[in-house]
Amino acid sequence: MRVDRVHRPDAIKVLIAEVPALLAEVVRRTVDEQSDMRVVQQVGSPEEFREALHRPVDVVVTSSPRNQLKAHFQALLFGPTPLPIVSLSIDGSCIDVYGRWTTRAVGIDGLTRLIREAAASAQPGTGE
Repeated sequence: MRVDRVHRPDAIKVLIAEVPALLAEVVRRTVDEQSDMRVVQQVGSPEEFREALHRPVDVVVTSSPRNQLKAHFQALLFGPTPLPIVSLSIDGSCIDVYGRWTTRAVGIDGLTRLIREAAASAQPGTGE
């Protein structure tokens, strides 16, 4: 049974992009359980991804089979306002964050911690 959480108005806005269905559901449920985060959209293609970026987003969660970001995700790291990318390995065993720094973690607790850190580092005056 899904429980709808009340999210803070300043909740971290998470975009799930090009993540396989089962892994995306795990990410969505994990984020939905946090009062300080919310999934704003889930997309499955580069075209949908580009369209979704017209809405406010704090962090993008994606997946990669080889620890490499696709070109359209890499472009976000070098734009005028860099957008942090949290990349999950396809099997969910490793999580990498790309932004002002690159870091790695594992597990669901690692995912929520890294989303928070990525969003905080992207805010003006709070990054490393």
